[in-house]
Amino acid sequence: MHTGNPNLGAALIGSWATYGLGSENSNLPGFMVLTSGGNNPDAGKPVWESGYLPSIYQGVQCRSDGEPVLFLNNQPGISDSLRRRTLHALDELNQKTVEQIGDPETSTRIGQYEMAYRMQVHASDAFDIHKEPNAGSPAARPTRPATAR
Repeated sequence: MHTGNPNLGAALIGSWATYGLGSENSNLPGFMVLTSGGNNPDAGKPVWESGYLPSIYQGVQCRSDGEPVLFLNNQPGISDSLRRRTLHALDELNQKTVEQIGDPETSTRIGQYEMAYRMQVHASDAFDIHKEPNAGSPAARPTRPATAR
């Protein structure tokens, strides 16, 4: 249903779209997954994985309760500078692994850690629905263009 292939493991349409078109926003993932009522599909989370494409193209699940994306905020006692230093240390270890082994998934992992950090900085504003107008407010009503008579 999501891949055009009846077997699990194929790349999803969202993964292909992000792979082919990219994203206009480098601070948020290009493929976001919205689930309804906190329920995952019967097939589970593999239905939004990237299949045989690099894992940077897999979907990121948004949640309706709590944080919209897990671990978006720092844990208690973790400052932004400590989080940044931790990611820098992980980056150095992963770079050494890439140089020694050449595994493309390690390069992808580096990109995912960097994306996670950028999401921490920018995603809170993107997911703040309190800034949206109320459904009954004039700002929320669509406007119709004037018609010529």
